[in-house]
Amino acid sequence: MQLDLVLEPDTPERFAELGVLAESLGFGCVWTANHVAAPDPFMAFMPLAGQSASIAMGPVAVSPFEVHPVKIANQLLTLNEHSAGRARVVVGGGGGAVIAMGLKKDRRTMMPRMVRSVRETVEILKGAASGELFEYQGEVFSINGYRAD
Repeated sequence: MQLDLVLEPDTPERFAELGVLAESLGFGCVWTANHVAAPDPFMAFMPLAGQSASIAMGPVAVSPFEVHPVKIANQLLTLNEHSAGRARVVVGGGGGAVIAMGLKKDRRTMMPRMVRSVRETVEILKGAASGELFEYQGEVFSINGYRAD
């Protein structure tokens, strides 16, 4: 059985310290919540990426209503490069940040678009991770000529 841990430290340095401790205790992954007023979750992992060897890391949850899927892909692939392949992400329809931006007023009528957007985001992340020139035409998102460097 693998146990993961959600951390919400006040600085990236403290995050790295706690993440290294979690790694030494055998945790498989550390996550951090993607709160509306919190530091960028991908950036918060950068010190941990350089100071750890085996623990996976990533934000919970990133919404395509907050960050375009191409930018999520860029952030995830950058963290993945700096962590030697240990980056993870949870994609969701959006919580506090989406509500704070006034984009989630009526959850019931928005739900079909939310599910479709999450599905398309996952498809885009998979395409971006291929390293090949990527085109995508979805119902919500379209991408032309993307290749992750």
